[in-house]
Amino acid sequence: MFSIIPLLFSCLIFVSYGANKVSTGVSFENIEKNIMANAPMIYKNGSTEYFPYFGVKLKLLFTDPASGAWGNQLYGKPGEELGIHRHHGFVYGYTLKGKWGYREHADEWMAEPGDLIFEEPGSVHTLFIAEDSPEDAVVFFIVYGSLEYINEYGDTIVIEDWRTVSQRYYDYCKENNIEPYDLTHPRSKAKDLVFKKKPADYDEKNAKRGL
Repeated sequence: MFSIIPLLFSCLIFVSYGANKVSTGVSFENIEKNIMANAPMIYKNGSTEYFPYFGVKLKLLFTDPASGAWGNQLYGKPGEELGIHRHHGFVYGYTLKGKWGYREHADEWMAEPGDLIFEEPGSVHTLFIAEDSPEDAVVFFIVYGSLEYINEYGDTIVIEDWRTVSQRYYDYCKENNIEPYDLTHPRSKAKDLVFKKKPADYDEKNAKRGL
């Protein structure tokens, strides 16, 4: 009697799993779409507005819930600064206009148009626009993960990630009667390429050389 119980239990699990699998109604065709990349993303200029952000202005371009990345364009006038903050992920920044830097590294370098910066997780600094900047600064950033804003005593003021910064943008739109933009950029799957059938005289070695 007892030897039959494990067998019955296994049958129940199999039947239950099979029932659940059948009830989903998902076809192989739909499942195979999951292994395709998303279509390219595009941000059309003017889709979003600048909003006040910790002493400067920020324009959100996109947010990616999967990676936690958020792209933005920072705008600041000469002498303005973004508060002290610590990075919990990588950051890339590309200077479009103006002259800016970090107060903690101002004696090492200042970024100007065309300059690219890279920051590692754990870095702490204070972004500022140079007083002698010939124009207002505009910098494109891609931030991975969160920023931790801290005061001069090392206390955490706020932790900012793609969700909280998105909420700031949506709140600004609501307060100013601006139609919001979906920062996650929902898009379709990329189309698969259908390659040509190789002819009988196809020379693979020369083809790899571009001949």
